Amino acid sequence: MKKPSLFGMIALFLASVSYATDQDDSMRGMAGMEQGSMASEHANIHVDRTVTIDIVGMRFTPNHVDVKAGETIRFVIKNDSVLEHEFTLGDHAAQTMHRQEMRKAMRSGVSVHHHHEDNTVMVSAGQTETLVWTFARPGALEFDCNVPGHYEGGMTGTIMVIH
Repeated sequence: MKKPSLFGMIALFLASVSYATDQDDSMRGMAGMEQGSMASEHANIHVDRTVTIDIVGMRFTPNHVDVKAGETIRFVIKNDSVLEHEFTLGDHAAQTMHRQEMRKAMRSGVSVHHHHEDNTVMVSAGQTETLVWTFARPGALEFDCNVPGHYEGGMTGTIMVIH
């Protein structure tokens, strides 16, 4: 029997939690991410500032970022560790759900590596990835590594979106 691909499992997962609101449909897909939207790497978009996040061992540095509602941030994630890590934006509930799906996929023998969603980048050891995000409204978000065991090892950070 053919095992489902990670892409297929993630697509099914995202479809199961997908919704759009009348107030803000700029982010569809992951529950808890209606606070912002990804800016296409190919779009000619104005970036308000760049925030570099360093991964050393099992930590993000810095582990807290303040942004303003409406601000577009280019996150440059540099992985100086020997392991592959994930950088995912989301509220606490969305992050918890994503971690559960990652664990389930891993237990099923499905690779949890190399997936890229609008709010997620995988960063191979020694590599750098970029994610551009516009924060639509105030609130609290997290950036976590949801590779099984990594969040539990301390790979979490917070983003406070203010007026």
